[in-house]
Amino acid sequence: MNLATNRRNLLAGLAAASTAVIGGAASARAPQTGEQNARLLELADELPIRKAAFLQAQEWVDRIYRETMAVWPLAPDEITCEASPFFGTLERDVAGRGIWRKGSENAMGVKTPEKLDEEVRWCAETLGRKHIRRHPDRVEDWESRLAEAKRGRKISERYFAECERLKAASGYEKANGEAATAREALRDIVAAIIEEEETSIEGVVVKAQALAAWGAVPSFYQTFSPGASKWGPKFADAVMRQARETKGVRT
Repeated sequence: MNLATNRRNLLAGLAAASTAVIGGAASARAPQTGEQNARLLELADELPIRKAAFLQAQEWVDRIYRETMAVWPLAPDEITCEASPFFGTLERDVAGRGIWRKGSENAMGVKTPEKLDEEVRWCAETLGRKHIRRHPDRVEDWESRLAEAKRGRKISERYFAECERLKAASGYEKANGEAATAREALRDIVAAIIEEEETSIEGVVVKAQALAAWGAVPSFYQTFSPGASKWGPKFADAVMRQARETKGVRT
């Protein structure tokens, strides 16, 4: 069933509801379709196409994510640490989001090769200081730390290389970019529909369908999409405008 058919069914339902509420004068008071803004109807015809394109693109992203994360490695213990900008980065998934391990309150920190290079240099420089060389126990401690940093550097390089390999092979970035483009196209048409002036109750139904289509977008993007927070009040204004055109409806 397409959106045009849905609109006709919704309009019939509105008319029936008006009959039930208003009673004998329903024929005069029921919502009428009238002559609708042609541009609004053109946008309405395009809406399901853009929604379908977004859903298809997002489904592909979600599938890639699930399949890739099934083989995504967790960082080895040798290079994990408490999350801190001083040690490297968060342990991240293929989408770049932090990974919360089961039972953990926060994402783990992971020592990057670059940070471990700094640690290797620091340990080597410390070992070269005279006041350290005078104490064999301290020399032994710093030599152990230096060896640990060097081992960690190799492990970290292999770990991040494997993550990059899996990410590149998955095609996640390309798919996610296409989903973002489709999402923006859907956002643009919803915004255009909300901004277009309706000239009958059918136009209100089109706007309701646009908001329903936008509901398919994850809530994070709904919240932070420019202008989207104003669509609800603007839709309410459209409803009230048409209500004032319907006899017997108090506004």
